[in-house]
Amino acid sequence: MKRLSEKVVQKKAIEFLRLRYLKQTLPNTKLTRNPEEYTNKKKRADGMFCLHTKRQRFFVASLEAKSHKTLHNLSPKWNDGKVFQNGSAIALVLIILFLLIASSLSSLWLIIGSLLIGLFSLLGYFFYSESFAPTSHKLSEVFQQIDKYPGNEQWLAVSDDSLILLNMQSNFFKGQSNDEAIKEICIKRGVGLLVVTPKVVKVELKPKYKKGFFLPSYRYHNEIKAAMDEFEEKYAT
Repeated sequence: MKRLSEKVVQKKAIEFLRLRYLKQTLPNTKLTRNPEEYTNKKKRADGMFCLHTKRQRFFVASLEAKSHKTLHNLSPKWNDGKVFQNGSAIALVLIILFLLIASSLSSLWLIIGSLLIGLFSLLGYFFYSESFAPTSHKLSEVFQQIDKYPGNEQWLAVSDDSLILLNMQSNFFKGQSNDEAIKEICIKRGVGLLVVTPKVVKVELKPKYKKGFFLPSYRYHNEIKAAMDEFEEKYAT
């Protein structure tokens, strides 16, 4: 099994997306392609595209590339904060209902009952989360990185060998392979997934279009906009 470096994954994914977005670019307008573009918050995307499409002007797409060397960023895990937040909310609601219904009991039994209901509610919700694993409770560090690179479309590119290695690890979620968990999170977040092999790049999942003007989020947005406007004016005359 040939292992691709992250640079190779990045390069192949950028070229694939360049050709893809070239087909969507309006005639006589410029497609800007910048590898390793920085945001205003000094976060580095592995690729950024800006173009004029039928849907909108200054359409932005961002890319995050991963290989076997950054497998730890891909590995799925529990979103502990979400699990605790939802479990606590359910426990609080049940405690309030108990207090309203059992208001005639002594204060001691009210306290004991409230604590027991809260405890069993949290334990029950944790058991439910582990057994059924809702998508909102699944997390992978790579998506926290992708969130830092805003765009109308966001892409994650991974090498096929990294997915194989990912599945060689123990399944984090019961009854679901690790790569399927990553795909599920991609769908939930609207992130496109590219699988890069030594010969081809495959669109595993298409990204969901997000409305918004994201170009100002990037450090050199003024230069990019000026270059695109200049190119358009040149062909308009």
